Amino acid sequence: MMSEVKYYHVTESGLVEGTSMGRLTVVLASDYDATARRIGNMVCAKRQMDEELEIARDDLVIFKSSLSALGEASKKLVVCARTSGGTIGPDQGLMDACAGVESVITLGGVARAINELERLTAERDALQQRLNAADQRVDDLERALREIVHNYSHGHLQHTHKAIVAAESLIELAEVETDE
Repeated sequence: MMSEVKYYHVTESGLVEGTSMGRLTVVLASDYDATARRIGNMVCAKRQMDEELEIARDDLVIFKSSLSALGEASKKLVVCARTSGGTIGPDQGLMDACAGVESVITLGGVARAINELERLTAERDALQQRLNAADQRVDDLERALREIVHNYSHGHLQHTHKAIVAAESLIELAEVETDE
């Protein structure tokens, strides 16, 4: 966890654990690398959520078109069966079967399809919300990492320390949100 990052301040005799006002504060490269890995893992998780959302969207489109095609085909079946008899006079078995299909499609079947459509839509919306939150966390962490690199590379070690503390808070918050 990020709270295990140790801070050191620079003295004439070397590095001393902790911070000290007016002294340069640094962190170990391994702690910095761990922060960068966490950000990388979050970017990967975001990409996976992007893929899952795209699959859910595709499934929803396929489901909608299949439902529409099923409804149209069933209507045609009912019309054809009622207007053309294969026997002399109405075929009561066929008529009853058509009535059964018609009632399932118009009542329970459509209700189940609508429920499934609503479930898929809710799932898609939930994935979109998670994706938006992950996008924001990744953007915040990337911005914090760039600030750390910039400050460190320009010798602004006091600002580097502040940026690391800010990034540490963002990562801890992101880990809590990810666990939920």
